[in-house]
Amino acid sequence: MGFNRPSKIQETALPMMLAHPPQNLIAQSQSGTGKTAAFVLAMLSRVNGAERYPQLSYLSKCLCLAPTYELALQIGHVIEKMGQFCADIRVTYAVQGNRVLPGAVLEEQIVIGTPGTMLDWCFKRRVVNVKRISLFVLDEADVMIDHQGFSYQSIRIQRNREEKYEALCNIYGSITVGQAMIFCQTRRSADWLLVEMSKDGHKVAMLTAELTIVQRANVIQRFRDGKEKVLITTNVCARGIDVAQVTIVVNFSLPVNQQKELDFETYLHRIGRTGRFGKKGIAFNMVERQSTYLVHSIEEHFRLCLRVFCFWFSPFAMFRGCRGPWSDNLSGINVLSSVSQCD
Repeated sequence: MGFNRPSKIQETALPMMLAHPPQNLIAQSQSGTGKTAAFVLAMLSRVNGAERYPQLSYLSKCLCLAPTYELALQIGHVIEKMGQFCADIRVTYAVQGNRVLPGAVLEEQIVIGTPGTMLDWCFKRRVVNVKRISLFVLDEADVMIDHQGFSYQSIRIQRNREEKYEALCNIYGSITVGQAMIFCQTRRSADWLLVEMSKDGHKVAMLTAELTIVQRANVIQRFRDGKEKVLITTNVCARGIDVAQVTIVVNFSLPVNQQKELDFETYLHRIGRTGRFGKKGIAFNMVERQSTYLVHSIEEHFRLCLRVFCFWFSPFAMFRGCRGPWSDNLSGINVLSSVSQCD
């Protein structure tokens, strides 16, 4: 391809990217110095073109995220050009307009795309098994994190949903509950949570705005009858749903507006689904560290103190009142009870 010698960034980065066992790497270099060729070579080295067909869903894949559609295509063209020298290596594009059916099996070993569509493929349509990713590339990571607000999406593909789910299971398993309502911010998140809890044997129903009136009524009636113990929903269920058996509400994600500010009215209606008819109830807010400002806004607005629990991984552990000097060393999720005021 006309390469006579590696550039400085290639000479420094390639031994790390090709190392066994694999290592994490953050690389920074000027435009045109060969960063794309370096990580493309790494992706091509991590996949096996001979592994194809019926067991494809179990094979490892390389994922590459780019901030724009145009850059994703540009990277893909480099992969295709360099990949012609590798037998049976193929690439597909997780970009807007490239549709796949839920549960479809991807024959391509390398998937490149933008964060929104990649999330859809990984967690809603489940055509990419995130546990089988052999190499994960964030191209122009500084642009995605600092300027375009893709930080949460990019990190979530790798870690945040799984950690929240593990914390949720530990909460749910350690509290005696009648029935539970779990609120998600988006339909996509609700879909993912429904699949995960169902796989783990929980009797779960889901209620979102996309359902018809008849379908909604059927879901709510089944939940009232106790046929499902957990109802996963979006804000469509924040108001007016009275189910006496609900003893716990979980905000899997807090309700926020377009400006990422807390929607206090919706929040109040959400947690009001428990503790009804004179009974006791409890509500939990699951908050990532980067969103703790929302917790302080709750305390200030409602003039109460939230009881803080910190979870971190791995191994799983829980501490109460984790505002000591060591709390900054935790990388985990804050889970906050929002019912009781401070003593």
